[in-house]
Amino acid sequence: MPQEYTAETLDRRSGDLTTTSLGVWKTVSELATDYQCGPREFRVILKAMNLLASEGRHGWQRLTHEAVAMGYGKRLTPKRTKNGKLYPFDVISPLGQALIASLWDEARAEVEAAKRSKPSVRAAEARLWSFAEGRRRTMTVQEQVCWLLDHHPSLTLSEVSLITSSDLKLVSKYAKLRREQREYLTRQKTKELPRIPDDAGWSLTEKEMREAAHVGLSILPRFFNQSKAVAFDLYGIEGDVWTQETLKAA
Repeated sequence: MPQEYTAETLDRRSGDLTTTSLGVWKTVSELATDYQCGPREFRVILKAMNLLASEGRHGWQRLTHEAVAMGYGKRLTPKRTKNGKLYPFDVISPLGQALIASLWDEARAEVEAAKRSKPSVRAAEARLWSFAEGRRRTMTVQEQVCWLLDHHPSLTLSEVSLITSSDLKLVSKYAKLRREQREYLTRQKTKELPRIPDDAGWSLTEKEMREAAHVGLSILPRFFNQSKAVAFDLYGIEGDVWTQETLKAA
């Protein structure tokens, strides 16, 4: 959370310490939240302002030494954690926050223009709107996001947000929902088929069940034994109940 920084000055005559407020300083991630921007995209924009630069083998975006010298922030390195790792971070001073606010619109427009200049982004945008024009109804934002991620998986979420002109948080939400749905379908495909009870009156093999579902019905939700009313779900999908006569007719 944002923290107020102070400076203490020793009065040599009285021996008292005088505390002076330096204002509220914020980390880069906290400041990104204020601008309703993702942490990664926010760092890209600060890099365009020449406030951040990539450092080290990890490519961390750190506050430049020049920015620190100008009083725009501080580079902090906490003590080592129990596992021996260091997680350095930067805080932005009120002066740095004022600078970011004054350059924000121009820098963000510059970053977005650079993204649109990428051939992959332009191609994805053109393909999306070409596909949308051929549809009977207007695509929702969720459909646009899913289409882009399906057909152009190399796009970042910020690029998808730019193409669809939607909020990055909304794009992230739809991307997460899409991933969960695909994972669920993958689990369903590998799910073991239920075995037919011995008293159900059926002797179909798994291959025959699949063939019946393919040639007779697009989905064969249930087999049903009229005499004993024994029903079971196939693939765990709810649907209509098909009698033996219906299956034979198919």
